[in-house]
Amino acid sequence: MRVPHSIELLVSCGHRGALFESAAIARTILEQIAWACRIDALDDLHSIKDTSATKAISALNKLCPVAGRLYGWLSSHSHWTYEAHIKAFMHDAKKDKLFAVFASSDFKATSLCLALLMSMVATSTFVALKPGNVARVLDSPKELLARDSDEQPTFYPTRRPSLKDMTEAVTCSSLIALLRKTAQLAPSKDIRELVKLASEIKAGPTRIATT
Repeated sequence: MRVPHSIELLVSCGHRGALFESAAIARTILEQIAWACRIDALDDLHSIKDTSATKAISALNKLCPVAGRLYGWLSSHSHWTYEAHIKAFMHDAKKDKLFAVFASSDFKATSLCLALLMSMVATSTFVALKPGNVARVLDSPKELLARDSDEQPTFYPTRRPSLKDMTEAVTCSSLIALLRKTAQLAPSKDIRELVKLASEIKAGPTRIATT
């Protein structure tokens, strides 16, 4: 339930070109998802209270096989390791001075790719955790879902997604396409790594059968 709100904050931070702050938010999102997955089958209050979000990453990794590696990448940036924080400095050879980089277009591109990836992680994890629920919705009669967007008035205040919208969301097809497009325009090492992770989780949700 918190993911949409947190993703909005991640996107907002990303638009400002703040990579490390974006990574910290994304890391929190991943821990929230992991915790929710870990306690899903629990009904004992003490067991739920004792569940560690950090330690739940291993459980999430069973549903989303890139969770562990993504958590490592996010933790490196959140914990200011040398390999990560060196990106926040720039050396001017002519002036022989070191400058701190607070925001940049590269940071912005990476942060927005991270937001796309986190959306994919959340979606694919939910599908893997609740396949029956997802299948029932996608197999619902069309009259129970909203009409296609081109048939709805533009002033419709809270448009529900159509069956086509929901199917695309479940397969994450538009998200992975946008990630790959960004990688073509800004082919940095970090973005290539995020696209690689996204490509590995793409196949998960597509196993849901629809009629």
